[in-house]
Parts: sequence; C-alpha cells; structure tokens
Amino acid sequence: MTPGEKAEQDRQRASDQLAEKLSRDVAWGLYPTLLWIAHRDTSTGAGIVLMYENAPDFLFAQPVDIVSTWLSEPFDVPPATSSPHVDLLTALERRDLTATGLRDDTSVREEIPRIAWRDLTFARRADVQQRICATPERSAGATFWADVEFDPVAIRRVFPQAEGATIGAETRATKRLSEIIAASPSKATHTKAELRSVLNEAGILNSGASFNRSFAAATTASNATAWKRGGRPPKTSTLKPLTQ
Repeated sequence: MTPGEKAEQDRQRASDQLAEKLSRDVAWGLYPTLLWIAHRDTSTGAGIVLMYENAPDFLFAQPVDIVSTWLSEPFDVPPATSSPHVDLLTALERRDLTATGLRDDTSVREEIPRIAWRDLTFARRADVQQRICATPERSAGATFWADVEFDPVAIRRVFPQAEGATIGAETRATKRLSEIIAASPSKATHTKAELRSVLNEAGILNSGASFNRSFAAATTASNATAWKRGGRPPKTSTLKPLTQ
C-alpha cells in the first residue's frame, strides 16, 4: 500500500467513525445540526467536518451565516438547502423544534423558551470566550444561551432525509463502480481505497457499509472474480529469493 493509499484509507476510516458517532449522539451542537439540514446525511457531514479539520480556527472564527453557507457547498452533490441556519431559525421560531442552552445568568442548561426565538440568532459572543450562543439580535443586555444543543431525533423528523436518498447514492456508486470494473473484469486496477477516492471526487459519499454493498453489486454484475478479492492487491517485489 502506498502512502497515498494509506492516507486515503485512514481518512475514510475516520469519516466512517465520525459518521457512526453522529448517528449515535443523543445531542448535536450547532454545526452537526446545520450539516444534517444541508445534506440530510451523516456520512456527507462527516466528510465535510474532516475536510475542514486542519483549519478549524479559520473556519469557526467566521460569522455563523457564512459558515452555514460553506457547509452546504463543499461537494458536487446538490444540498437540500443553501441556507441551513435560516431554515433552522425558522423551524425554531415556528415552534417545530426546541433547543437547550446554558442560560447566561445561571449557567444551567435549560430549554430555550420557544417565544424567545422571535428575537434570537446564532452568533459568537466575546463575553463568553467567543462561544456560539443563541443571542438576542436587537435587545442588548437581554438573556442569551451558550452551547446550544438539539435533539437529533427531532432534527431528523423536521428535516427528514429525502425519500430514496441513501438508495440513490448507492445506485450512483454502483453505477460508477460497475463502469470501472467492467472495463477490466479479469484484472483489478484499483484498490478499494482508490475506488472510494473516485466516488468522493464525483461527490458520491458513502459509509463503509454502503460502499461495500455497492462494490459487491458491481463485482457480481460484471462477474469480476478478480475484484472480489478486494481490488488491486498491494504491489509486491518480483525478485526471486537468493538460493543457498
């Protein structure tokens, strides 16, 4: 395995682990919530988080509305919305959702009153170490809440994954993999890590399990037994051992 292949394999493993964590978490902060609203998929969200992990200070220092727009743009896959923070604030104001936060005067986590969202927005506050808060947009000195969290179950209910979205992604992945495999059914030309890179570059992000299903379907359709062993094997030396 080349260093590049190992790096891609490590990145995919980290993405899968993060996607799994997001799917299990009982509370989401603001950015995981915005990622879901934009893409309706934890695998895509994990990929975007990893894309930005080397520059968090730059990314997260920006105003929330700018970050929100960026989070909906990194991949070629059309997002569900280009303004996830606006959609989230609208749902909160309509009382379709609730959120909790640490109240500024007590530091106790509580449900943010639904009526308060008519005057709240998300912004960083210098008086609480630049943490993102649900803060009044117009009323200086009014109550605000830090470290806002959302219930992932409620977020998925209000912003559901489009019907057939996962199936659609797997269908696109299977189609692209089938094209590659059918071009050389008797000889594997790519490792699995390389194939996942091809899909990522095409904007087709899949979890490990989803990729494996697409890979199995593609190899079966082409009767490509050489690929069923896991793709092109790592390069090995062809030098014969020295004889005594």
